[in-house]
Amino acid sequence: MTETPAVALRSETPRAEVCPAELADLIERTALKDVPAFGEVYDALARRVFGLIVRVIDNRALAEEIHQDVFLEMWNKAGAFDRSRGSASTWALTIAHRRAIDGVRARRAHRERDHSAGLRDIALSVEDVSESVMHREDARRLRQALETLSERERLFLHLAYSEGRSQSEIAALTGTPLGTVKTVTRTALTRLRATLTGAGSRSDVAVRRPAVVAGERRPLPSR
Repeated sequence: MTETPAVALRSETPRAEVCPAELADLIERTALKDVPAFGEVYDALARRVFGLIVRVIDNRALAEEIHQDVFLEMWNKAGAFDRSRGSASTWALTIAHRRAIDGVRARRAHRERDHSAGLRDIALSVEDVSESVMHREDARRLRQALETLSERERLFLHLAYSEGRSQSEIAALTGTPLGTVKTVTRTALTRLRATLTGAGSRSDVAVRRPAVVAGERRPLPSR
C-alpha cells in the first residue's frame, strides 16, 4: 500500500494520553494493516510529530508535507518497529526528526550558489549541538561527526540543544525511561567529542552540554 489510509488522517479532538505499552500494541496492529489501530496511532502522535517537524523545518507548508510523509512511512514500515529497542513514541519521533533534517538539507541544496545563504542554512543537526561553530569547515566536521551517531542519539541531542528540553521532558515526550535518556545523551556527547578530536577540529569548536541536559532548566546562552 503506497498511500496513508484516509480514515486515519482525521482532525478530531485528540484522545486521552495513550500509555507506552498500548501505543506499542497499536503500532504492531498497524503492521498488520489494521486501519482503525493506525487511526489511534495518528490521534496519539500527530501533534507531537508535527510540533517536532515544524520546529526543525521552520516552514509550515513544508512541515505539513513532511508530516504526511512520516505517517505514510509509519504505515508502510510499522513491521520494523521493535518494542525491545525503544518506545513507540521514540520510534515515531525519530522518523519525524530524520525526515525533517532531510527537508532542511534539501532546501539548503537549492541555495548552495549563495554562500551567505549556505552558511545560514547549515543543517539543524549541526546547529543543535554547537553554538561555537563559526566557519564552514568546522560545520562540515561537526556534521560528519553527527552522522556517526544513531538516529535516536541525534533526536535526543536535538531535543536537548535545539528545543532546550530537560532530560525529564525528553523522557516524557519520547516515552523513554529517564535513565535511558541520560545514558544515551551522555554516550552521544562522549562519542561526538571523541570523533571531533580524532578529526582534528579546532579547539574552539566545542560541543558543550546545555544547561538542561542535567535535568535542570536554566537559561541557555544566547546565540
